[in-house]
Amino acid sequence: MAQTVNDILRGRQNNTTTVTLQPGATQTIISDDRFTADTVLALTPKTSSAAAASGLYVVPGTGQATIYHDNHAATDRTYGVVYVG
Repeated sequence: MAQTVNDILRGRQNNTTTVTLQPGATQTIISDDRFTADTVLALTPKTSSAAAASGLYVVPGTGQATIYHDNHAATDRTYGVVYVG
């Protein structure tokens, strides 16, 4: 139990991932059994292509979250994702 508490205090909460937007599409789905409609997801661009994406918003649901975005051919629009709830 102490190790778990110490990990949380160090920011190791096992609630991060990365996602790359699907090229040539307007939505990308990320799956995690812990997602619910109340989950909050925050995305941080990891590449300049990701930073330039427009129309980006996230709709969480049971077991998955859908990221809506502009249709672009870039294959390197990668984000760090943190989720809570």
